[in-house]
Amino acid sequence: MWFTQHIPFPINDVLMSISGGVVGTADVNCHLSHELDCDGISRIVGGNFGNVKFKRKDKVITLASVNNSAKIGKEKITVDPLTLFHRICVAK
Repeated sequence: MWFTQHIPFPINDVLMSISGGVVGTADVNCHLSHELDCDGISRIVGGNFGNVKFKRKDKVITLASVNNSAKIGKEKITVDPLTLFHRICVAK
């Protein structure tokens, strides 16, 4: 009875966390991590290690970036609040 009123896996077209219900924005691409990884590896294979470059636009953006992000300039970066707290405590 409870599961008929509270569907655990709703069918929708957005990326959503099962545990927290956080809904991903359009820039979240964690569901494409395997494809992004394969593309990155294919650019590296056969090349010189000194010429390997990683672009920020090719990185995986997780659901954590929806709640824990800071905008620095034009770039939005994910911030771990616990790590930030530890670094502030150590710096004092």
